[in-house]
Amino acid sequence: PLRRKQHYPCSDGDILMCYEYDLQSRHPKGSTAPASSDTFQPAMTQITLHINGSTQAVESDPSTPLIYVLRNEAHLTGVKLGCGLEQCGSCTVLVNGEPQLSCVAPVGQFDGAEIVTVEGLTESGKPGPVQRAFIAEAAAQCGYCTPGLIVAVEALRRRTPTPDAPQVRAALTGHLCRCGSQAAVLRAAERVLRKEDY
Repeated sequence: PLRRKQHYPCSDGDILMCYEYDLQSRHPKGSTAPASSDTFQPAMTQITLHINGSTQAVESDPSTPLIYVLRNEAHLTGVKLGCGLEQCGSCTVLVNGEPQLSCVAPVGQFDGAEIVTVEGLTESGKPGPVQRAFIAEAAAQCGYCTPGLIVAVEALRRRTPTPDAPQVRAALTGHLCRCGSQAAVLRAAERVLRKEDY
């Protein structure tokens, strides 16, 4: 059986809610399992995160996945919870300049790290280069996977200013789009990486 987890404060908008196994189901009869998992109290620790150029100290269980802290503590809802298994890419953020899936990785390992979400890629409150390219190519349908794709292209742009087509495709491997906008995404990526005006 599954029970709503009190450990992670989940936003109502999250597609996948936070659940935990009922502790009673893990113990055979006659064991000394606690009567209810609702009494579980996580070990809270102060963690310092540098997010989109600002420093934020949060009180969290270090084992909490980074995405929950970004969405529910920092209120950065651009990062999306898709599969929750590091399989779809929608939760991608930049950590110290490199793309990082945030749906499983514990927040404790990012203490002091430089984190950039899709919100941090704007320029003076307006869309940044990669975001403008995606808009120009209409490289989204439902848009759920788009933040992760934009972050992945930005990571490639910073790491390899003039990548070839195979490098672009390799950078986007692992990012799933059920709507079928992959061709437009590739056009947007190639457009911004060629530094075309848009």
